Amino acid sequence: MAEDALALARCRFDGWDAAGAPEVWALPQPDRAQAHPEDERAHQRQAARDALRARLAAVFGVATEDIAISQQRGAAPRVSAHVGDSTRWANVGLSIGHERGVSLIAWHGAGLVGVDVVRLAVHTDAAELARVAQLYLEPNRPSAPVHQAQTAINTGAFLSHWACHEARLKCAGLALVEWSDALATQLAGIHAVPVKLPPWAGDAAGAVAWRWRY
Repeated sequence: MAEDALALARCRFDGWDAAGAPEVWALPQPDRAQAHPEDERAHQRQAARDALRARLAAVFGVATEDIAISQQRGAAPRVSAHVGDSTRWANVGLSIGHERGVSLIAWHGAGLVGVDVVRLAVHTDAAELARVAQLYLEPNRPSAPVHQAQTAINTGAFLSHWACHEARLKCAGLALVEWSDALATQLAGIHAVPVKLPPWAGDAAGAVAWRWRY
């Protein structure tokens, strides 16, 4: 399946063209208003995996149907192929993130990767964002939103930092927990940066995180 048919858009980020950096692509997910929520989620997951399979097939020079991507809940997707030496896939990291209207897919040829995309609900309360930031986000990171008065939180900074945090958690294979020194140790060495989403993604924010080895 061609990239044009999937309407994939390559996402740039700080260091996107450096050797050893992961690839991140955005996939539009048109709103299917009549679909049951669970059916819609299944459709999003399948569309994203199809797009990721097509991208990997193009990179590695194999047929799309020869590539399989795992779908185990609570675990990062893994790739396997029915052709060639299976060891060539051993260090390929994959990650997928979904939000209303958009999915992000990422692959990294040299190890683990995490990707996340988020947007605010229509009636999000700024005070609640501040409380969430204080509980879950690293307080001393340069990109962290400033914890000023609850109503003064910068929602754009919050979204960007939250996406980076979730991407780091995915890369490390960790669930969302409150911030602690122990969590900081587990996330050490994982680099996360915002990604530039295409205009059609609207007010969504995305991020990618990776480290060099499993």
